[in-house]
Amino acid sequence: MPQGAILIAGFVVSAAMLAVSVALYIWTKRCRLSGAGLSPWHRLCVCVFASVYVFELSQVLGELVVADSPLLQTLFSAVQMFLLEKDIDLDTDAIRMALGELAQPYITYNALLYLLAPLTTLSAALVLFSKYVSLPLLRLQSRRREVFLFSDLTEDSLELATSVASHDATFVVAFADVDSCEDEELVLQAREARFLCLSESISTLLSWCSRRATLHVVLSSGNEVSNLHNTLAVVSMLAEHASADQNITIHAVSDTTAIDNYVDAASEIAVRSNANIRIRRINKTADLVRQLLLSNPLFLPGLPTDDSRDLYEGRQRHVIIVGHDDLCYEFLKGALWCGRAKGLAMRIELIDESAQELERRLAFECPELHALAGTEYDLRFFDLDPMSDGLLRHLGQCAASVSYVLLSLDDELVGIHVAKRVRETLERERIALGISSPSVPLVAVRVADTLLAQTLAKAQVPKGQSYGLVAVGSRESLLSYKSVFHPTLETWARNLNRAYWGYFDLPVGEEREALGVAADEAYERLEYNRNSSMASAIFLKYDLYSFCRTIASGECELLSTEDLPDAQDWQLSLDDAAFGKVVDAYEAYVREGNTDWLQRLEHERWNGYVRTLGFCRASEDEYRAFFPRTHNDQDQLARLHICLVSYDDLDRVDAMVERVEGSPRAKGFKDVDKAVIGHLPQIVRSTRG
Repeated sequence: MPQGAILIAGFVVSAAMLAVSVALYIWTKRCRLSGAGLSPWHRLCVCVFASVYVFELSQVLGELVVADSPLLQTLFSAVQMFLLEKDIDLDTDAIRMALGELAQPYITYNALLYLLAPLTTLSAALVLFSKYVSLPLLRLQSRRREVFLFSDLTEDSLELATSVASHDATFVVAFADVDSCEDEELVLQAREARFLCLSESISTLLSWCSRRATLHVVLSSGNEVSNLHNTLAVVSMLAEHASADQNITIHAVSDTTAIDNYVDAASEIAVRSNANIRIRRINKTADLVRQLLLSNPLFLPGLPTDDSRDLYEGRQRHVIIVGHDDLCYEFLKGALWCGRAKGLAMRIELIDESAQELERRLAFECPELHALAGTEYDLRFFDLDPMSDGLLRHLGQCAASVSYVLLSLDDELVGIHVAKRVRETLERERIALGISSPSVPLVAVRVADTLLAQTLAKAQVPKGQSYGLVAVGSRESLLSYKSVFHPTLETWARNLNRAYWGYFDLPVGEEREALGVAADEAYERLEYNRNSSMASAIFLKYDLYSFCRTIASGECELLSTEDLPDAQDWQLSLDDAAFGKVVDAYEAYVREGNTDWLQRLEHERWNGYVRTLGFCRASEDEYRAFFPRTHNDQDQLARLHICLVSYDDLDRVDAMVERVEGSPRAKGFKDVDKAVIGHLPQIVRSTRG
């Protein structure tokens, strides 16, 4: 074969291999694909070596390089190039004689390979020694930035870290103790995502972070009890060494409900220390319930439609929960305390073969809540197999009133199948009843698999009608930055706690600032305070909906009905522009109007919430017994509270407090409810001070 043909063939094949390998690398990174074996970058390095080898081989075979053993000489030349031991020593005159006009592209390509080969060597060396430079890199990257340190590399922590990095590219993400991770694929994915993967413990990482950084320490072991236990160890270490300038939040992953308020011991250490430390529990089930109550409120008429005027019609909201897992149980309790908005006469039914077991659990954990079922709470339990015609018959009998259905079964595919049958049955029965409302009951089904949830959203019947099923609880949504850290809801909860303390009643100044610090310390000291404030913050949307109902019914003329939010709007955050006019009108109303009915709703909501925690009403004798010890209106250990009475009876409670304590309190208990109602606009609009 002529010399020119050999050189051209080597040039074309080598360039094609290089181009294809670069294209595959870019496509793999964009699609975020990963598989067993080498990482995309290492595969690219191998392809660069192969391209260099083919190009060098064509030069040896084309007799530009004299060699007794062509293959060995080619291998030796390629390795020399990658080790930076070979210069560009082509015989340019011979190239020009052999290739003519193609000589210049050939020489340019040769120079490109001589540039790529050393860079490939350098990158491989950096990867090899990266573990030894990661700690200094962590110190450098953490200066004046927000840092997320994960104690363990697991599938869940990697999912959350990916969401954190997607939320803000300036966030620094690092994993501790990576050597203990037995899943090499997870480590590979973490490195590909450019996360810092370190062998050192979480305590070592904390000592290397810049003191100017905002730190999030995520205790992400698969053992929930271990995460809670390690919270104490980390807080104790930070309390001794961290400065007051550092901003540190510790997040312990734990769905355990049997160990309530365990993080309070750590919070007490943090508050007593000079360090600026906060403690949070990541409870995926509780977070999902919060997400449902906010994004798909109980007052929605069903699936959002163009005609959502019936959103403000007064009718019963009938919620059906199918299943027996923790999500069903927690959503049941959430619906009981959150369904207190104006015009919401809540009827809640739990249907499952194990429904009576959940009823017994409710009676055991929340005795007063269970005792009021069927009176103050229209709550019913039905022992029915979700896969039986008994469920379909029951739905047929109440199809006209059902507005909200949640299904959570052990098998996700079975859950989807049952959800489809529920949707079909409700549709058929409503047609038979002559119901032509465009709003159909919302049917939500728990689907953990993200891909399956995305597929379900596109599912249609053969004629193109959508099933309209809402998939909730996918791993991607549960482990998202917004769901886990919920920054907006957290801000509202903190502001709401400040409203309890009278923070917004003071003019801007040192006194207000001091009161804000005291309120924040109380907020951080007890997990009970934080969770209670979060529940009240969720209810702000229901308060505002109740106000919109007064406008729709003509009781308030501050807005026209055209200015009321549609169903789609209520799935947005309250600080969205869609609610701007409503919040302004609400502010004017509470400044001059009668807010007694709003305060009543807030107190009824609070009653329901506190009962879900297992609290019962304390009598005057019981109050006299525990007050000298607790100096409070409640006994957390005995789960007794003096305010678990109707709104109208709160004045009697004020009188009882005066008898027991010897003097009246500065604020009556109705004033506490008024603090929330009156300051809703400031709570929603304000940012953390």
